[in-house]
Parts: sequence; structure tokens; C-alpha cells
Amino acid sequence: MSEAEMEAEVEDGVSDTSPMLPGPPSLRLRAPQLRPEPLGPAGRCLWALMLATANLTLLLLHLLLPIAVFSLALLPSAAVVYLGFHCHSRVLRSDSRPCRALLDDRSSSALIVLGFLTLPPMLVLASAAYGRLLRRLCPLLPLPPPPWASACARGSAAKVQGSCMEAQDRWEGGIQAREWHPSTPPACLLTAMRVNKIDPRAQACVLEWLRKLKQAEGPATPSSAAQGDLLFLLDSSASVSYYEFSRVKEFVGQLVQPLPLGPGSVQTSMVHVGSEPTVEFPFDQHHSGAAAQEAIQAAKQLMGDTNTGLALALAKKQLFTTEAGARSGVRKVLVWVTDGDSSDDVQAPMQALKDLGVTVFIVSTGRGNFLDLSAAASQPPEKHLRFVDVDDLRIIIPELRGAILEAMRPQQLYAIDVTSHSFRLAWPPLLSGDSGYYLLEVAPSTNPGAKQSRQLFGNETSWFWDGLEPSTTYKVVLVPESNLQYLAPQTTQVTTLEEEVSPARILISHSKPHSFHVSWGPTPVGVLRYQVLYGPLPAGGARLLEVPATENSTTLDNLSPNTTYLVTVAAIYRSGREKALSAKACTQEVASKIGRLYFQSLGPSTVNASWDSAEGDVRGYRVRCRRQLGPPSLLSVSPQTHSVILTGLAAGTTNHVCVTPIYPSHAGSRRCQTIRMHPVTPAPEYRPT
Repeated sequence: MSEAEMEAEVEDGVSDTSPMLPGPPSLRLRAPQLRPEPLGPAGRCLWALMLATANLTLLLLHLLLPIAVFSLALLPSAAVVYLGFHCHSRVLRSDSRPCRALLDDRSSSALIVLGFLTLPPMLVLASAAYGRLLRRLCPLLPLPPPPWASACARGSAAKVQGSCMEAQDRWEGGIQAREWHPSTPPACLLTAMRVNKIDPRAQACVLEWLRKLKQAEGPATPSSAAQGDLLFLLDSSASVSYYEFSRVKEFVGQLVQPLPLGPGSVQTSMVHVGSEPTVEFPFDQHHSGAAAQEAIQAAKQLMGDTNTGLALALAKKQLFTTEAGARSGVRKVLVWVTDGDSSDDVQAPMQALKDLGVTVFIVSTGRGNFLDLSAAASQPPEKHLRFVDVDDLRIIIPELRGAILEAMRPQQLYAIDVTSHSFRLAWPPLLSGDSGYYLLEVAPSTNPGAKQSRQLFGNETSWFWDGLEPSTTYKVVLVPESNLQYLAPQTTQVTTLEEEVSPARILISHSKPHSFHVSWGPTPVGVLRYQVLYGPLPAGGARLLEVPATENSTTLDNLSPNTTYLVTVAAIYRSGREKALSAKACTQEVASKIGRLYFQSLGPSTVNASWDSAEGDVRGYRVRCRRQLGPPSLLSVSPQTHSVILTGLAAGTTNHVCVTPIYPSHAGSRRCQTIRMHPVTPAPEYRPT
């Protein structure tokens, strides 16, 4: 491997915060500044004493803190229980004056029961308080690093370079060799290898180890092309605790530290949200990630109200004025870290920023309104909105940093706020208002003949295009037309999102006392699954049923009879968003048959029909009689009536009688019976003898 290749390998190399890997074989390097002189016996004894003191402090903290917290929390319950036992005649039977004057055995028993009932919630409160105190106190007891730790690993980049140069100079003075330290940065290591004339094969071994370190970091984010102004908007009001604000500062500092800061790449600034917004530092103040991180950690909380709208107005001024160090013609990115509360309007000033081409990322610590924050963030929200607990902010750092660099990377035509029917196009200022104009063309990739075009002024840098088809790839061409110089056209491709619509109709059918059938439509292609949420009205426990995307109906069973249910069908899309539609459905009442039918003859053609009453909310009875001779008849009677008189039944005929109970939503099961009329026999003729 040549010397030039080894230099390139180190320039692409790894920071001293890379994940730990087993070190290479031990190399004896004559680089005295790679690791300072170890301390003497007195220094090591002092360090051992400091280490023992720190460990003892942590041990006492873990022992005394839970004892103190749980004792204070459980003291009221314990006092109540003790008082109950103290005054009860069958336990301690105290003759003290309060016991004789105020408490009898029943009151003492009540106190004992009350004390034991309050123990579980007090235990929960004590556990929560202990966890919160421990989380806040532990960062206040950091273990100091060993005094003989690598100075090269702890120093800044400038100090590292100076240490390497000094190592070479001091080696030439004949200083004895030292063992190489695993935390030595690659730049120091390569300089020391060159000074000591290490065998090229050993150098190749070390560089191979560096390559493994780089792979352990994961795929590197290509940040060399990133160029833009990055503004952090931090909630510094009284709605955020001091602990939360310190964790947010730590998160922002870790997010910024590896970024390629500088006048030709990324610049960063920070604005506080409070009663009056305040700029912590402008864009052109810090030119390294370490300096920006140090400035962020030194920031003080403002307290006061949460006037986010005023802070956004100041952010707009910061992003687009040269006095604040902002640059024209570069991407603008806003990262808003909030607890979700705001004392003034946020949507209007945030929309004004997005209309100017600003990409908005929002990090909420979990108490914000999802719909409001989704509307405030750039589209789509699943790429620009994060909900995370304040103690877990570090989890999203790699992904968020990559998204920020990706948003800053394009220096030509690009698309933002992509939806199913629209997107916003943005580009750097290539022309001025009087030097030419732009011709913007948009056409579906599958149908170039359906091209649409717009002619825009030379001072335009963005354009909102709507009326597009979902799930369609469009080819966009921006042609700068100028008489002063030739500017090449810029092209990009944008794919609109899938159509996300809610079910347009819900059909309820096959209603029974304990079930009914639900179907819906339409069924878009991009649906991942359906969720059917149903529960009784006006109030009751709701139940959830998931249905595959390939189906558009289901049967809901195990329901209560004669009950109105609210049914909501939600379409869950692959993007994570959902669209829903609701409808009401009623189950039928449980029907019962008539117990028995009774008939009593009242004459040759008249019968009295009676029946047993049916169960449930009967609204009446329907009596139908089909005569063998003569027309049928239908009678409706009240629910209190259980008999009718049927006439016109010819002698010797067979007739069919049915009684049906009527319920509010349906008819019950009918009871039928056949009645035969006796034929009329003439009386025997009387003959006198």
C-alpha cells in the first residue's frame, strides 16, 4: 500500500468516538505525546481514593435514597394503621385519652382498613418519585477520567495535530519508546508509524483495523455535498423543566457535533422560545461541530411563556438575512424541539416558512397534538416528525442527522411537501427579476404527451403544483431562460403518494339480536389493513377488530340485543396515516313465541281465541285467521289484550289461526293452530204417541 493511499485512508477515517473494536497487535511506537507519563505512586493512591469515594457515594445513594423516599411516602398510611391497632380493644387496647374520647372499635377497624387500602397507591407514587430522583441525581455524580488517560484522545483536533508534530520532534531528541494506546486517533497513529519507520506490512495491518472501525460505524452519511443553513428552535420556556432542557441541549449538541460546519458547507444557529425569543448565536459564529456543541451546552434557559409564533417570526428573519450570517441560494432547514405547548398561533408563521422553501423537522417529547404537529412539519410527516421521550432522544440522532444532511444536499431542482395530489418544487436562485424567466414543465413519465408548463418570473425560487394523480411518477424540467448567459436545464423525478381516502359508505345488514354484518367501500390499493371499532351507545366499552386489506366486510357477533352500536371503519395506509368513517347499527330484540293458544266455542260459527303473553318489549299482537269458507281476516290488538272473538266460521270447516307478537324493530315468531268446527246436526223430530 502506497503512502498516498494510507493518507487517503486516514482522511476518510474514523473519529475517536467510534464503536470499540479489538485493537491491532501491540506496536512499540516512539511517540511520546500519544500517552502522557503515568502518575507516580502518590498520584495513583490519590486516584484510588477518589475512585473509592465515588463508589461509596453511589452505594450510599442507592441505599439511603429509596429508604428516605419510601419512608416519607408510606408514613401517612403507616401512621393510620398504627393508630387503628393502637386504639382497638382487642389489639393494644390503649387507655390514652384520644382513644377513649374519639375512637371505638369500629372506628379503629375503619382506620386499619383505610391505611392498608392507601398502601398500594402510595407505593406506586414512591416508586415513581424514586426513579425520577435517581435519574436526576446520577448525572450529578460523574466518575472523573483517570489522570493518565490519553491526552490525544481527549484533546480537540488542533491539539491532536500538535501532539503528533511534537511526537515527531521529541522522537528526534531521543525519547524512549512507549506502548501504543488503543484510543489514539488515526492521524496520530500514522504520524507515529512514519516517524518510527514501521514495516509497511504492519502499517497495512493497522489501516485494515481502521477500515473495520469505519465499517463498525455503519454506512457513512455522505455529507460532503451538504450545504445549507440549519436553525434549531428550542423550547426554553417555563413549561419545560430544567432537567428536560438539559437533555434537549445534550441531544442538539450530539446532533451537531459530527456535522461538516463551515462557510462552504453547513452553518448552524439557535433560537430560544420564551416570552421574547432570543438568538443564542448567529450562523457565522461557529465553524466546527465541537465549538457549536460547546456553545449549545452553555446556553441558559429563559423561562417565561411559550410564544412559539414570535420565535418563528424571528427564525424567518434569521434564515433569510445576511446580518444573521445566513446565505442566499442554499437550503434552509428548521429543527423545532418542543414539548407540544404554545401560547400563540404556530400554523400561520410555520406555513410562511414552508412557503419560502424551508424544510421543517419537529421533535416532540410526547405531549404535543399529533394532528397540529403533522400540519406544522414538512410533508410527509412520517419523515419530518418524531415523537420521543426526553430520555430517549439519542435514539433518533443518527436517523435525524441523515435526514437533515439529505435535505441540505440538493443544490438543484428538488421537491418537498409531496402528497398524493401535489408537491412543491424549489430550486436555487439562478436568475434575477430582470435577467430572465423560468419555464417549468411537468409530465407523467408514462405519458409524456400530457405535459403541463408554467412560465415563472426570474426571482421565483419555488412553485406549488397540484391537481396531480396519486401513485404517479412525474418528470419535472426547469429551463432558465436568460439573454445574459446560458444556464443548463435542471430535471428531477417526483412520485406522488398513494391515494389515502376513507371508506365512503358503510352498509349494515343481517341484523340479529346478537350480531350484524358490516361492509364498506371503496377499497383503495394502498390500504395495509382495516380496523373496525365498535361499541354500544351512549357509553360502553369499545372493541377492536382488524380485517385484512383484501376484505371489505365482516360480521360482528357477541353483541347485546336491542342495542344501538357505533361502528367506525378505519383504513390504515402503509404511510401510517388512517382515514375513518362511522355509522350506527342496531341489534334486534330477542323474540319469544306465544306459549299456547286456547279456543272456546261460543256458538256454531263463533270461537273465542286466547293465548299466553310473549316475553320482552311487546308492542302488540297480530291475529290472522284463514277460513276454509270465506275471506281471511287480520286483527291487531294491544299488548294488554290476550284474546279475540272470531266469527264467521262455517260449521264443519277447518280454519287456521296464527298469533304473532310485535316488537319495536321486528315481528316475533308466530304461534299457529288449526281449529275444526263441528257440523250442525238437526234436532230429532217430535212425534206424539
